[in-house]
This record gives sequence, C-alpha cells and structure tokens, in this order.
Amino acid sequence: MVRPLLDRVTVPLERALADAKLKPEDIDSIEMVGGCTRVPIIKEKISEFFGKPLSFTLNQDEAVARGCAFSCAILSPVFRVRDFSVHDIVNYPIEFTWEKSPDIPDEATSLTVFNKGNVMPSTKILTFYRKQPFDLEARYAKPELIPGKPNPWIGRFSVKNVVADANDEFMVCKLKARLNLHGVLNVETGYYVEDVEIEEPIPEEKKEGDAMDTDGANGDSEKPKMRKVKKQVRKGDLPVISGTASLDKSKVEEYTEKENAMHMEDKLVADTEDKKNELESYIYELRDKIDGVYAEYSNDEEKEKVKAKLDQTEDWLYDDGEDTTKAVYVAKMDEIRFLAGPIIQRHLDKIEAERQAQLKAQEEAAAKKRAEEEAKRKAEEEAKKKEAVDTEMKDADADAPKAGNNDAEMEEVE
Repeated sequence: MVRPLLDRVTVPLERALADAKLKPEDIDSIEMVGGCTRVPIIKEKISEFFGKPLSFTLNQDEAVARGCAFSCAILSPVFRVRDFSVHDIVNYPIEFTWEKSPDIPDEATSLTVFNKGNVMPSTKILTFYRKQPFDLEARYAKPELIPGKPNPWIGRFSVKNVVADANDEFMVCKLKARLNLHGVLNVETGYYVEDVEIEEPIPEEKKEGDAMDTDGANGDSEKPKMRKVKKQVRKGDLPVISGTASLDKSKVEEYTEKENAMHMEDKLVADTEDKKNELESYIYELRDKIDGVYAEYSNDEEKEKVKAKLDQTEDWLYDDGEDTTKAVYVAKMDEIRFLAGPIIQRHLDKIEAERQAQLKAQEEAAAKKRAEEEAKRKAEEEAKKKEAVDTEMKDADADAPKAGNNDAEMEEVE
C-alpha cells in the first residue's frame, strides 16, 4: 500500500545529487533533520540509497529554526558570530516574455534570464530595440517542477517614454532585472543609450629587443595614434511600472487587522494562563503563611474563613476553573485578597513600625554621636585656649626680674 510513496523518497535525493554533479559514494555523512525522518522505513530507504549509516547529531525539530536564527544573527549588526557563508541559488528558472515588435519580424519573444543554479542575489541587463512603449512579463519557465503547481506568473513590467529618434531609428532600451537575496524579482531601472563616436589611443605592441625611447634620445615623445570607436552612452531614464501578484492596499489592511486580532488573542491566552498560575501559587503561599508569619496577626475566626476560602478556590480551580477567562481568575484572586487583606496589612504595619523604630534608634544614636563629637571638639578647643593663656603668663613672669635689674643699673649710672 505504501510502496508508491516509498519509491518517491529517493527522487529528490537523486535530483539533488544530479544538480550537484555528485554520486552517492561522494557523500561522507548524512545528517537527518525534520520530523518525517523519524519513520523507520524512511530512514531505511535513505540509508540504503547512500549505502552508509545515517547521523542524528542534530535536534531534528529545531535544526531548521536554529539555522534561520543563525542566519538572522549573521545579518544583524547587534550580534557577533563566527564567519559563516550562506549562498542561495535559483531552484526554478525564471523567464521574461514580450510581444514581438512589428518592426523586427524575426525577434524572439522569450528569454530565460535566471537559470536554475544561478546564485542569488543576481542582476541581469536586458536590451530591447523599440520605437514605442512596451510590456514584458516574468514567469517561471518550468512550472511543472514547482511543488504544489502554483500560478507561474510573477509580474508584468511596463516601460514608458519610448520613442523613435528623429531618423525613425530604434531606441536602445536597457532594463536592469534583479533577483535579490530573498528570491524576489523586480525590474529596478530602465534607461536608453545611444551610440557615440569617441577617440581612443591605439595600444602599441612592443617588440623584444627594442630600445626604450627617452626624451633625451628622441626629443619629444610622439603622440599616440588614435582611432574612432562607437560606444553606448547612457542618455536618459525610462520609467518602469511594475505590476505583480501582490495584494491591493485594502486587502493588506484587512489582513493586518486580522493579524493584530490574532496577536491580541494569543496575548490574552498567555495572560489568562499567567493569572491562573498566579492564583494557584497564591493559594499555596497564603496557606503556608496563615499559620506561619501571619499567625500572630489574626484570630481563629479570621484564619478559618481564609482557609475555607482557599480550599474552596483550590477545588474550583482544578474543576470548573481549569479552563475559564482571565477576568474570572482575577475576580477569584480579589476575593481571597479581600479576606486576607486585613491580616496582611497588620503584618505589614508591624514591619513598618519596626522599621521606623529601628530608623529612629539609628537617628538618635547618630545624633548622640554627633553631640559627643561636638562636646569633645569644644573641650579640646577650651584646653588649647587655656594652655595658650598659661604659656603667656609664664613668659610674663620670666621677663619681670630682668626689667628690675635694668632699673638698678640705671640708678647706679645716675
């Protein structure tokens, strides 16, 4: 019954090896990722195809997500990660088609611009010879290869302001088509060019053994020979109007509103679960504290009321309250807090009173210490003043006899 499905398992493996120009024996290791690879028969078929055992060193469910996160870290300037080069390629070829110009009957009407295996990002220049505005479309060249068979049409691009010159000659139109890093195609710019004659020097071929010419030997150096060549010079821009399969503005706004609504629903679910867990935790916490730290702040009647409410809410939580709204959980929490609030407030009041008393004691101790330090400072100043006065008095007493001797000598002289 499953044989047709099993035969399809190796098809993408064969295609991948063919695109890489490798053989099964060229592969050194096969790392399995993805949930489907857990199926034993799938693992057996893959191992049989490569002829070697499989490796399961990565988390099969998270490998792709982690790779995406690592790629984002590489692109972000915020993170510094080990250098790791990632190159993506075009998996499904993209072609451009256009209507044949009536002035060019043998003109082709399609061109595969981005072939399978083309590295992204990539830019190609398309050249058209036209006398009037024209359109071209982009589509997948081989839609049968795309899984799911989506619409192969990518977009339509209209090139404007195309006119013939004064001699009714074609305008040479250049279009720059770019496939960016994310695989999004766009015709970025359009412009037209003209052939202009310019002069450029003709490079001279030097033969071996020829002497080098110098100004001293040959006088002024000869002017290089010139030749006229035609080169295309960009003359002006051509506006390009893009029409892709994107949604119109009203649809984008509608889907944005739906996305925001889904985001709010997800947030409500998360908030509801948080309130449920908060209620459950509060029941256990309060049950422990009512006979513990809150015991001295409540009488027996208050304790019994709170305990009964906790038991009632717990029974409801594991029965009818298993799946309800956020508002109901909040209401249940408020009911418990209404009963336990006075008890908890007394506990908080005592803690605050103790804190204030401790703060007051600290302030008084600090004031006492400051007073003692001030008294000590004043005492030291008084002692210094007294010591200075005593020193002055001693000096005065020591000088007094000397003054008397001088008087006696003066009397003798007289």
